[in-house]
Order: sequence, then structure tokens, then C-alpha cells
Amino acid sequence: MKIKKMIIVMFIVVGFLLSLSIVFGLRQKVNASEDYAENILREWIESHFGSNYNLKQITFTTESKEIGENETCFIIHTQILHTLKLSDINTHPVIAAINAYRELYGDALSQGSKAFIEKLEKQYRDNLLCYCNEDQELNIRFKVYFPKVGSFGIYIEDPFGGFIEANEYFKPIDSKKLENDFLKSLQSTVPFIEKHYNQIESKSSSMYNPSSAVYYANKYTSETSLWHWCTENGKQTGLSR
Repeated sequence: MKIKKMIIVMFIVVGFLLSLSIVFGLRQKVNASEDYAENILREWIESHFGSNYNLKQITFTTESKEIGENETCFIIHTQILHTLKLSDINTHPVIAAINAYRELYGDALSQGSKAFIEKLEKQYRDNLLCYCNEDQELNIRFKVYFPKVGSFGIYIEDPFGGFIEANEYFKPIDSKKLENDFLKSLQSTVPFIEKHYNQIESKSSSMYNPSSAVYYANKYTSETSLWHWCTENGKQTGLSR
């Protein structure tokens, strides 16, 4: 009788283990569905973008999918309609850095440097206002990868067409660091403006054109590529990461 009971118990245990494998297999299939991948991606976008952007609409288009026995992978093109969250433009790190630079060097700046800084500030303010008030469209390709049951990874396409881990690519913005970095870039840039202005001023003040200073902003101020830019009709012409 004891042997029979042991055999029955063994059959029950084996049957239970087999049923678990079937259940988990079905779960893997459900978890690796297109809808599930999109839901995971939506949660990630809302978590990482939601603090800095007003998300108006998120649209997904699955471009390809590879479903295997133990892993599943989706390539999803994502369109995000959004605006920038910014209650006060003066608190933006770039504008704060420009104001800080004025406080440090305002009295010692040449007319050329003052014109350059005013033009730079106006350009940023115009684009920030546009970005806060006009819906902007961001297009990104993601890879959602399920290597095993209960596990997934989110990757984002880099400029070269490869995919890197999204959490590594989108790191929280340190506003104070950005402000300090931009202030340092101004401290490197404006002396070129001063030199340029002084050279032309020594020849003829009438020859100086403040608008030419934008060239120096693009060449020497690396931070100018960090933010979204808009044309007059509100369409975005450049995109930060």
C-alpha cells in the first residue's frame, strides 16, 4: 500500500510540474504579444518623458516581430505628440545660465558681445515658447525584447541604426549641471566674440554686423544642439536625445 501511495504521489507531483510548464508556456506567449509589448513601451515612455513633457498622443506601429520558442522581439516605430513642460522660461537652465553670465560680466562686455548674447537669448526664448505652445512630433524606433518569462528589455535606435539600452540613453536631466555647462560654454564662446568685435571695431565700427555672431554660437557653444528648435510655422527642425 505504501508503494502504491508513493507512486500516486509521484504521478500527482509530475502532473503538477507538467501543468506548470504548460501554464508558463502560455504566459510567455501572452506576455510576448504585440499588445503587451506596446503596453510596456507606453509605461516606459510615460515614466521617462512624462516629467518633462506633456504627452498628447502616443502611436505605435509594429514594423517587425520575431517569435521563437524562448524569446520574442518586436521593432516598434513610435510617434509621440508632445509639448514641453515649462511654467517659467526664466527657470530654464540655458536662460538661467545667460542671466548668470550677464551678472558676472555684464559691465565688462563689449557692444558686440552684448548683441550676441541678446540674439542668443532671443533665439532660445522664441524656440522654448514655440516648444511649450506648439505640439511637437517625436519619432523613435524601439526594440522590445523578451528573453525569457517575466523578463523584458527596452532598446532605442541610435543614429547609426543600432539599438542601445533605453535606460542608458535616456538619463534624467540634471538641470543645474546643464546650467553650469552652458555657462562654461559662454565663458569659452564670448571671448571669441570680443576678439572679433575688437578687430572690426579697430577698422570701422560701421562694418560690424551683430547677426554674424550666430556663427560663433553654432561653432563654439556645444549646448546649442541640446534642445528642440522650431521654425516660424512651429515645425521642429532639430531634436535632442
